[in-house]
Amino acid sequence: MSAEERARRERSREGAAVELAAFALSGRLFVAELRAGTTRELSPAAGHGPVVDPRPSPDGRHVAYAAGGAL
Repeated sequence: MSAEERARRERSREGAAVELAAFALSGRLFVAELRAGTTRELSPAAGHGPVVDPRPSPDGRHVAYAAGGAL
């Protein structure tokens, strides 16, 4: 098994107990609280362009994302 495949499987395993999901829709940033069944839009930093590839931190307190060539 390649190192990339091992890393992908580890990310998948870690995501099994996820309570918060982050996603981009039309360049806007959203989070879904899976246990509560709620979704809300977050306001990213102004002037950076559309949000790409958001990821919640392991503790669910922060969301990282790429926008305008910055993380």
